[in-house]
Amino acid sequence: MGGKIIGGLAIAAMTTGVFAGNGSNAQTLDNTWITRVRMRLANSWTAALPQRRSRSQMQAYSLKLVNRDRKNYRRSRLMADPLLTQVAQRHAEDMATRNFFGHVNPWGQTPSDRIKAAGGSGGVAENLAYQMSGSGIHPSYPLAETFQDGWMRSAGHRANLLNPTYHRFGYGIATSRDGTKVFAVQLFR
Repeated sequence: MGGKIIGGLAIAAMTTGVFAGNGSNAQTLDNTWITRVRMRLANSWTAALPQRRSRSQMQAYSLKLVNRDRKNYRRSRLMADPLLTQVAQRHAEDMATRNFFGHVNPWGQTPSDRIKAAGGSGGVAENLAYQMSGSGIHPSYPLAETFQDGWMRSAGHRANLLNPTYHRFGYGIATSRDGTKVFAVQLFR
C-alpha cells in the first residue's frame, strides 16, 4: 500500500475464499476491504512506553480481545491455531523486515498462498495493522487494544472478527529493525 500514516494506525482486511472449479482448476474469490484509520495516541504513549510484552503474551492477549468482542456480539469463541499463528507471524515479520504493508507481499503471495506454502489449504480471512512512532514503539497490551479497537471500528475488519463460520485464529506481531513500527496480523478460518 502506498503512503504512510505517521503517529496513527493503518489497518487493512482481506477475506479470501477458495472455490472448486472444473477438474483441477480452482477459482479464488477475493473480497477486499482496505481501510486506513487515523487514531490519536494518548499522551502516555509519548511520555513513557507501556511494558514490552513477549510474542506469546501478545498472541494470548489478542485472542482474549477477539473473544471478548465475539462474546459481546454473541459469537462463539475462537481457538488458537498453530498453523494460522505461524503464517501470521511470518507475514508480520516479513512486513517489518522488508518495510511494506499489505495483504500481498512483494513476491505476489496472498494470504491463501502463504497458508498453502506452510502446508495448509483453503481460504483465510486476514486483518492487518501497523503503528508508527518516531520515538520508538514495541509490542504492548495497550497497542494490542489500539489495533483491536481500530479493527472493530471498520466494517470489513469487524466482519472478519465476528464471522460466525470462523472457529480458528492466528496472530503475529513484529517490530521493524529501527523500532519505529509494529506490524500485526490476524488470521481467521
